[in-house]
Amino acid sequence: MEPKLIIFAIDCFDLQVYEQNWRDGGYFPVDGVYTEMFEMVPTTLPVWTTFFTGASIEEHGILKTGVKDDGSPYSIHDVKVDEKRFIWNQLNEMNYSVGIYKLPMAYPVTPKKGWNVSDFFHPKKVAPPGIFDVIRIPSQMDYYLHRIEITDEEKEFGLSFDRLETMHDMVEGWAKRDYDYLFADASCINKIFELNPVDVLIVYAFSIDVFQHYAHPFPDVLAKVYDNVKMWIDSIQWKLKPDKIIAVSDHGCDYPRPLEQTGVSRVMRTTQQFSYTENNVLNFGHHSGHGFFFTDIVKELPEQIDMTWVYNFILMHMESEK
Repeated sequence: MEPKLIIFAIDCFDLQVYEQNWRDGGYFPVDGVYTEMFEMVPTTLPVWTTFFTGASIEEHGILKTGVKDDGSPYSIHDVKVDEKRFIWNQLNEMNYSVGIYKLPMAYPVTPKKGWNVSDFFHPKKVAPPGIFDVIRIPSQMDYYLHRIEITDEEKEFGLSFDRLETMHDMVEGWAKRDYDYLFADASCINKIFELNPVDVLIVYAFSIDVFQHYAHPFPDVLAKVYDNVKMWIDSIQWKLKPDKIIAVSDHGCDYPRPLEQTGVSRVMRTTQQFSYTENNVLNFGHHSGHGFFFTDIVKELPEQIDMTWVYNFILMHMESEK
């Protein structure tokens, strides 16, 4: 069985980066079209919740990324929208089965027809039962689901402005680890599909968002991470051979520029040293509202869309395929 549609949900895939490097093709199938996916609140959990509900941020009530005031992670139970509107339930009603792989905010539900692997807030809770008795998820996935692991030696290194070359080499090493993770991730997706094929497959990648924060001063490293994600996409679509694909991001990123021009570098001048955030991420780049949308379903797209448009587009397409 081949999927009728694969949706690549790629966090932070930026329109400007795409046009800078792949305007003439080479990243996605040549017979597709792309446009800007714009959101006024460019942050992960609110926008992906709009993706699967079709509701505005004000309507669904997920207003930020992170944890709730009590320190617990957001879950599907915090969404203030009737679950009948969830995109997997809408597709199930059309008699399509749905597989969901690590989509933020989609845990702990499982489609009535299909399966769900939990998001990065719940890395050790998975569905459907029995799948992971058959295949072994590589151990690095436990920590890669949210961020690249930073070793104690790297934390103690003291990344100062006069050691940028060494910092570049270190971040480049993290990008090589990211390649290994995404290769393993694609293999897991392909194996799960082989064991439990579905009509519509929604798969999520977080790498670009993580790297655009701490590889921001190094555009060449960020470009390698985009190449990593391309490998991830290719590995899945070449193996599964979907009828159609969609690639969509929740937001873009503040385009990479020299370190001396970043706001964080100006703040850091007082200490002449880089610092880590609470999540052990070197925080340079910022989100932008300028996300990305690609599909080979149609030949023309509006100049700009939002995530509610994406939700409706998916459902209208699948309805037409019945």
